[in-house]
Amino acid sequence: IRARFGDLFTYVTWDYRGFFNSDAPGQTRRIAIPEHAEDAMQVLTAAGFERCDVMVGHSMGAAVAFETCLLFPARVGALIVLNGFHGHVFHTAFQPICRFAFIGDGVGKLVSLLLDRPSVLSFAFFWLPKMFRLTLPIYARMFGSGLMIKVAGPGYLQTFMQQYMGQLIKSPR
Repeated sequence: IRARFGDLFTYVTWDYRGFFNSDAPGQTRRIAIPEHAEDAMQVLTAAGFERCDVMVGHSMGAAVAFETCLLFPARVGALIVLNGFHGHVFHTAFQPICRFAFIGDGVGKLVSLLLDRPSVLSFAFFWLPKMFRLTLPIYARMFGSGLMIKVAGPGYLQTFMQQYMGQLIKSPR
């Protein structure tokens, strides 16, 4: 969008709690769609705007955009949803080519287990970087973007995941 419209518009973005350069919250349960929607409005206000003409949501951001519209209908003029999921958030997780039965349910149960048991979550955060180093290069070769490999190198997906999950993995539990 920015490549197409450039400086014709003002763009306000933020990193979700604990992701990229955002600090991780004290409680992992505070990382959820409603909190991200509230953060969107706080960031918009901090940037000096009472409302946005258009809100764009991609992937999980689609759910955040929908929730923002539900919680703050007067503050969002229009909505653009790109590559969002339907139903449960994990029903399409890790399935780039076709959907496999029960993968989404399994991922959802795993996330619930991790959130409900801090000791298991700490264990997972210890092992996640090691698992990423082993699995992401294979995943990138099978399903990754040839253009991204040319632009950012063969380890682009691993670098992205380290930056994406960085603050969550680093934060003490």
